[in-house]
Amino acid sequence: MPAYRAVTAVTCWVLAFSAFGQGVELDLTDKPSVEAQFKPTLAFLGVYASGDDVAGQTARAKMLEDALLKSLENGEGFSKIITPAIAQKAAPQGGFTQCREWSCVNAAAVKLGVHRVLWGVVEKRGPGSQLMLYGFDSSLPALIGANVESGEREEKKQLGGFAGINGSSAAQKDRDFVRKALNASAPVLEKLSNPLGKLVIDCIEPSAVTTMGDRTLGTGSFELPMPAGRHDISTEAKGFLPFSTGVTVEPQKTTTVQVLLAAKPLNERAVMVQESTEGQRKIPFYEKPATYVVVGGAAILATGLVFGMLAKQTESTAGRTQNGAVVGITRAQAKQAQTQAMLSNVLVGVVGAAMAGGAVWFILSPTYETPNHPDAERGEPGGGFGFTASVGGSF
Repeated sequence: MPAYRAVTAVTCWVLAFSAFGQGVELDLTDKPSVEAQFKPTLAFLGVYASGDDVAGQTARAKMLEDALLKSLENGEGFSKIITPAIAQKAAPQGGFTQCREWSCVNAAAVKLGVHRVLWGVVEKRGPGSQLMLYGFDSSLPALIGANVESGEREEKKQLGGFAGINGSSAAQKDRDFVRKALNASAPVLEKLSNPLGKLVIDCIEPSAVTTMGDRTLGTGSFELPMPAGRHDISTEAKGFLPFSTGVTVEPQKTTTVQVLLAAKPLNERAVMVQESTEGQRKIPFYEKPATYVVVGGAAILATGLVFGMLAKQTESTAGRTQNGAVVGITRAQAKQAQTQAMLSNVLVGVVGAAMAGGAVWFILSPTYETPNHPDAERGEPGGGFGFTASVGGSF
C-alpha cells in the first residue's frame, strides 16, 4: 500500500475515533451558502439559574451563557445577534426563567425586533445540573428545545461500589458540561437559522399601513425579510376600503403583493343652500316698478272691459223688439259702439300681455337690496369745496 494512502486512512480513523469519544457528530455535507439578506436575526436572552439551588447553579449558568454566546458569534447562521445584556430590556416581570410559552416569547421577539430567540435555564438535578434550551421561531407553532445533564449522575453510577477511586475534578466536570451543552444546542441552532424570505408590498397610496396581526409591517410600498410560511396581511388607508390577503413566503425567495385599494363610496346628501340676507334691506312691494305696471295695467284693463260691456249693450239694444216693433238705434250710436268694441279689444289684449309681463317682473325682481353707505350718498367727509368756471366769447 502506498504511504500516502496509509497516512490518509490512519488520519480518518483517528478523527472518527476522537469524534466518537467526545460525543461529537461530524457533518461533512456541504451546506449551501445563504445571502445576508435572508439570514434571520437572533436574540440570545441568556442562561438563567432556577429551581431550589439558584445560588449553586448561578456560576454554571454564567459559564454556559458565555460559551453559547461565543459559539453564536463565531457562527454564520444569523445576520445579527442581540446579546443577553441588551435583551434584558425586553425581559418580562420575573425574568425569562418563567417565560416558556409561545405568546410570552413572541412578545419579547416583537419588542426586540428579531426573528428568532434562544435562551436556557439551569436547574439542579440530583448530584449534578440540567440545562434546558428553548428556541423560538415565529413561523413554528411551538417552541423547540433540548435538555442535557451534566456528568455527575452518570459518574456516580460508575464509581458506586469502587472505594478509593476519585472522580473528575470540578473544573473538568464544568468543561464536560459545556461540551455537552454545545453539542445539544447544535440541532436547535440549525432549526433557528432556517433562511428567511423577502416580502415586497407594492402600494401606490403612501399613507396606507400594512399590518400582520397586531404588528405593523410598514407604510406605502416597502420590502422586508419575513419568516417562511403562510402569512395573513391587511392594508388600510383613509378613504379606502380595507385590503386583506394571504401570502406564502418561501425561503430565500422574494414574494410581491400588489395592494389594490378601492375608494369608499361617497354618502351624498341633498343640502339646501339659503342665501344670507344679513346686512340687507327687504324691498317693500310698493317700491318695485313692476307693482305699478301690474296695478296700472289692471286699471286700463278694467277700462277696456267697460268699453266692451257698453258696446255689447248697444248691440243688444239694436236687436230688441218693443210692442211688436224693432227698436232701432241711431247711426251715431252704432258708430260709437264700434269704437268702444275696438278699444275694448285693443286694451284687453295689449294691457293683458303687459300685466303678465309685469307679474313676471315682480316675481323675478330681488326681494332684498344692499343699502348704500351713508357716506357714499353725502360724499366723504372733509372733501372741502370746489367751483367751476366757464369762459365764453367770440373774437
